[in-house]
Amino acid sequence: LLIEDQSSTRIVTIENAGTANSLYIKSTGNVGIGTTGALEKLDVDRGATHGVTALFQSGDAQRFQVRLGSHTTSAQPFVQAWRGGTVNAAQSLLLNPDGGNVGIGTTGPLTKLHVAAGGSPEISIEGTDAPGRRWSLQTDSAGSFQIIDRTAGLNRMFFTTAGNVGIGTTNPGNNWPVSNSETKLDVNGEIRGKKVFNAVYAP
Repeated sequence: LLIEDQSSTRIVTIENAGTANSLYIKSTGNVGIGTTGALEKLDVDRGATHGVTALFQSGDAQRFQVRLGSHTTSAQPFVQAWRGGTVNAAQSLLLNPDGGNVGIGTTGPLTKLHVAAGGSPEISIEGTDAPGRRWSLQTDSAGSFQIIDRTAGLNRMFFTTAGNVGIGTTNPGNNWPVSNSETKLDVNGEIRGKKVFNAVYAP
């Protein structure tokens, strides 16, 4: 423990054995942890270790944590929340302000919002005004994509990896006496239109 007067750049320095400047309080009122050059009111430097654990829940096997830092390869700053004792555990949330992307379940968001999960990941949009309907976008383990009316509990539109589309059905092309996997649009209900054109049978 070293205490100096106001004529020095530092007031209090607390050092651990073999680790210089573990805690450093400057005369400007800035506090440095792991650094003698605190530029802000609180400046934490972990050296080569990427990220600073800002908040964590100890005494729990899951160890929910929040980390501030920058990526080791891209140097992009991030805010990350996750569970587990290491950064390689499940990544629950990653905010990447440098690229403007947000990742949930992924540390490498490729778009403005990138959600990744196993099984059948789903995101929802819900209106708070009456009638307050909730819609969901979901993909499954087979790679199909669905638009679901969660309030009514009904699948409104279904897209297969083959490019087939079902409206009112999750099994396009296989709802009739003769199944046809090449059916591009399968509607379980009435269709009304001003004109339907068939290039094969056109006069």
